[in-house]
Amino acid sequence: MRSFQGISQIADQRAPIGVLGAGLMGHGIAQVFALAGHQVTVLDANPAAFDAARSKVARNLELMIEYGLANSDHAPTSLTRPH
Repeated sequence: MRSFQGISQIADQRAPIGVLGAGLMGHGIAQVFALAGHQVTVLDANPAAFDAARSKVARNLELMIEYGLANSDHAPTSLTRPH
């Protein structure tokens, strides 16, 4: 029988992450996983939603750097959209 992996074990593996929806919650979820070093793919029915989410994540990172919560090394370069 397969054992259940806790979220911390999954996070340690840097598994690729897919986020459905780039809205209020989706961009935040994508940001958290991208900052943790995961390759994140965001899917949304509205193609412009990805660009808006990417802008929000970039702005949030700027604020985190400004307040000393992150540094530029944390830049989530792995937030992608499927083609």
